[in-house]
Amino acid sequence: MNKKIIIGITIFLFVLILVIFIPKLKEKDVVKEEKSEEEQNGVDYTRYKTLIIYYSKSKTTERIANLLQKKIGADLYKIEVVEDYPEGMTEIYDRAKEERDSGNLPLLKGTLPDISRYDLILVGSPVWARTISTPIMSYLAQTDFDGKRVATFYTDIGKAGTYEKDFNDQIQNASPSYNLELTDASELGDAEIDVLFDKWLKKVFK
Repeated sequence: MNKKIIIGITIFLFVLILVIFIPKLKEKDVVKEEKSEEEQNGVDYTRYKTLIIYYSKSKTTERIANLLQKKIGADLYKIEVVEDYPEGMTEIYDRAKEERDSGNLPLLKGTLPDISRYDLILVGSPVWARTISTPIMSYLAQTDFDGKRVATFYTDIGKAGTYEKDFNDQIQNASPSYNLELTDASELGDAEIDVLFDKWLKKVFK
């Protein structure tokens, strides 16, 4: 057989092998990478049917709640008050103090979510005067968690005070889980928040 023909056939077969097998190798690499990422995170977010409940005045906690919902695919419920709070933090704290001292916690809008079909409740709140925001206090006062796992994520400017103790004291008939503090969250990028989520959620979903 002509030497040129042999060389041509060899080159053709080599190219054919590349065309057939390289995409399959790449596909295997992608699957391997996906598995490695899943193994690295080590979190199965479908393990618990999860509800995220939050209150947010400045939108900081709302941003965190939305990022969390996007990450784990949970249901989301926003707490709203009948009488909104003023804009200034001093005025907010003054009103919240009056509500705490008097026991007249704010009325909440709408019907609170039915938590009976959930296994895990994640409650988001800003820190007001080193404790839980009063709208979330109002929600906790109205809710029997019926033995469910409950955790909180909260935003502050570095002065969380007794937030976690107060939260654990006020959740009724619940199994407290690990909590997440996000200090100066408004200054954190989405990627930075995601790193904090990963560390926290590994504990919550274990």
